[in-house]
Amino acid sequence: MSKALALIRVVLSDAYIDTSQARHLLAVALEAEIDPLIHCAIACDISETLAMQRAAAWASCVF
Repeated sequence: MSKALALIRVVLSDAYIDTSQARHLLAVALEAEIDPLIHCAIACDISETLAMQRAAAWASCVF
């Protein structure tokens, strides 16, 4: 779970969220059975493309 929270914090770095907010966003997404990154991007008004670019960079992948 800590890797998931770290990823969410990186993806949402512009939103200035703390760990408890990231944990809440992740819990809501998992409860609703939706993609956590897409949910977080929409909830924090970050483009899905930017979210995926940041996630790929965090995972050392090319987007």
